Amino acid sequence: MPAYCLFLVKSVHDRDKLVAYWATAKSSFTGYDVKMLSAYKDFEVVEGNESFQAVVIAEFDTYENAQAWYNSPAYAPFKKLRHEGADFLSIIVNGGGGVPVEQRLLPASEK
Repeated sequence: MPAYCLFLVKSVHDRDKLVAYWATAKSSFTGYDVKMLSAYKDFEVVEGNESFQAVVIAEFDTYENAQAWYNSPAYAPFKKLRHEGADFLSIIVNGGGGVPVEQRLLPASEK
């Protein structure tokens, strides 16, 4: 079942660091089945108060492989470079449909 890494750029501190990241980070994907679905394309925040400058969505073959890549020694130096360049909200999400209604979020009174 596929999984998705979402990177939402909140603010940029050092564009040169991001340029270096963009030029080199792709090498960290070696050994992982990953497709770049969208990177720095037009987008619109349609709900919420958050402000983002860019969105990146990468598809991995499995949730475990997405986690393994993100936490890998191969990606670590690139992750550091990315963090030095900008603030991100980063999410790994399992794909493949939804969870049955009865297994979804607890009511507010049960948290």
